[in-house]
Amino acid sequence: MKIRSILLSLLMLTVLLITTQCSANTTTNAPATPTNPPATPTNPPVAPTNHPATPTIPPAVPAITNTPSSSTELDGGALVQARCTVCHSTDRIQRAAKSADEWKTTVERMIGHGASLNADEEAAVIIYLAATYPK
Repeated sequence: MKIRSILLSLLMLTVLLITTQCSANTTTNAPATPTNPPATPTNPPVAPTNHPATPTIPPAVPAITNTPSSSTELDGGALVQARCTVCHSTDRIQRAAKSADEWKTTVERMIGHGASLNADEEAAVIIYLAATYPK
């Protein structure tokens, strides 16, 4: 029974020390109020921020900008270059002459393997592949 109460006391003391240490680190590392440079005509007042600027991370695959709503307006060739050649060489794609239905099956299978295409992009890629590499 004494061992149990000693262990409980040690545990409570450890928690108290950790809590005190954490709160001491928090107050010493973070300023209590944000500091702004003085406002001058060339240096207007700056609103305080409570968080650091979040860096933007570029996407791993180039995004298509100004994406139209119709798949016929998307550049299927650019999509194939950006999305398909991540895993396949253009030579492999060129050698695989297929009908539109076969390209559809292939593209759907690749999406199942992780290719990143929305429905409009998928349609544009299938149209491009069927027109460029027909059976």
